[in-house]
Amino acid sequence: MSGLVERARAILRTEGDPAFLAQIERAVAAGARWTIDPHYRDVVGLLRPGTDRDALVVVYVAEEDFEADSFALSEVAG
Repeated sequence: MSGLVERARAILRTEGDPAFLAQIERAVAAGARWTIDPHYRDVVGLLRPGTDRDALVVVYVAEEDFEADSFALSEVAG
């Protein structure tokens, strides 16, 4: 995993609550994958399984901020 993805995950661990972090881990176990946005090199997304663009979580590494589609994340995380 790239250093930028690791930084994004560290931001989530710092800013996210335990239930949210557990949802992310379940989504990854269900096939969601981390990717670096090819247009914005400091943006990391957690993509829905089987898609190339449907982000469940987006982390803005330079700003140390993130946004999440809570409904989609809970849907994937089960």
